[in-house]
Amino acid sequence: MAYVILSPKMKTNPGLMEVPLKLRTSAGLLLFSNLISMTPGTLSVDISDDRKTMLVHVLLKDDDKKILSEIDTIQKRVLRLIG
Repeated sequence: MAYVILSPKMKTNPGLMEVPLKLRTSAGLLLFSNLISMTPGTLSVDISDDRKTMLVHVLLKDDDKKILSEIDTIQKRVLRLIG
């Protein structure tokens, strides 16, 4: 991530993505949103009122399926941890 930010041409492709949520508890959503924000190049922005989607800002929005897959992996780990 440091290379991308410090490179002279700064080849970023920022964007917002809606991530479907499987987590329902407040603790699970808090942990998940914090983990997303600690992941380089991503930031959790908002959770919908019905808790079905999370808005995530990504710095390199090149492959939506890959990004969603990686975010879903984090969500599944939180589900296993929280129960």
